[in-house]
Amino acid sequence: MVILNSLTVDVTQLELQDLIDKSVLQRFLDNFALGFNCAAVSVGRNGEEFTKPSYYRPFCANYIHKSDIGDARCAACHKEFGQKAAAMNRPYISTCHEECKNSVKAALEAGYRLIDTAQLYKNEKAVGEAIKESGIPREEIFLTTKIWPNNYGYEKAKRAIQASLDTLGVDYIDLMLLHQQLEDYIGAWKALEEAVGEGKIQSIGISNFKINTVQKLLDVAKIKPVVDQVECHPYFQQNELRAFLKKNDILLEAWYPIGHGDKKMLGDPVLAEIATAHGKSIVQVILRWHMQVGNIAIPKSTNPAHIKSNLEIFDFALSEEEMNKIGALDKNRGYYNLPDWVQRILFKFIK
Repeated sequence: MVILNSLTVDVTQLELQDLIDKSVLQRFLDNFALGFNCAAVSVGRNGEEFTKPSYYRPFCANYIHKSDIGDARCAACHKEFGQKAAAMNRPYISTCHEECKNSVKAALEAGYRLIDTAQLYKNEKAVGEAIKESGIPREEIFLTTKIWPNNYGYEKAKRAIQASLDTLGVDYIDLMLLHQQLEDYIGAWKALEEAVGEGKIQSIGISNFKINTVQKLLDVAKIKPVVDQVECHPYFQQNELRAFLKKNDILLEAWYPIGHGDKKMLGDPVLAEIATAHGKSIVQVILRWHMQVGNIAIPKSTNPAHIKSNLEIFDFALSEEEMNKIGALDKNRGYYNLPDWVQRILFKFIK
């Protein structure tokens, strides 16, 4: 996730390298390698640096809710989301205002510093209040939000950017993503680029974009996306996409990083053997795998014990043999498998 200078500039007159602050980019790469989604966290210091006081811990305010499974993934979340959205023509948002605010405040208090939310989640106001009430200086927090396709197109996206700023109650957003590869994402991207020049956004990226749509965007973009946030885990490793993104200097950020709470993955004998060898949990092994392949992972949890254990991945490393064993688990199929044409129809009803 490249962080861009917040100076007011005309982006149409500048090349990408004129806007990117390389030292800030390196800070991001040093600090954010692991994330935590749905009362979520991202951490990325290596073991030697992790204890230094300057480390950053990101937190994601995705669909935070009380889950019967009590696991780090809130496994029923997106299944319920799809069912209820289809039934009621509106998104399933199970996070109440106070629950979200308290979860974000608790994460910030624990040391997390990257907060990931979205317009779709309807909790930007709670996130903004949590940031203010935390007492942590704004510049120490890396704030991410996303624009939903109903706000795509140049003019609508401009209004949506300002709406997020107003709802969050902040002067700038560190990273803003386009949430899906639908509708007029080219027009929306132009609005994001303009907002970078105005200092409203420091860096911009995409979510759930495939190779073909990433390429279409790159063909016209003045500022290339700094991250593509997609489903990724040992059973769906996104090797082709990751190679394409790497070639274009775009980072892969993984949602569903531990497999949507899939009991098969969390009980996989290969992962279990590796976990036993290191005295770690399977979840910790998976998160360490993400870190070593270069992903930014954002697992979810509202459970304090899981939040803490998700950070305990910096005191061990996977061997090349172990990495190869995990690599062989790839089934090249995700849990979220709606065809594009179904998404285009369904997402029209989600606002």
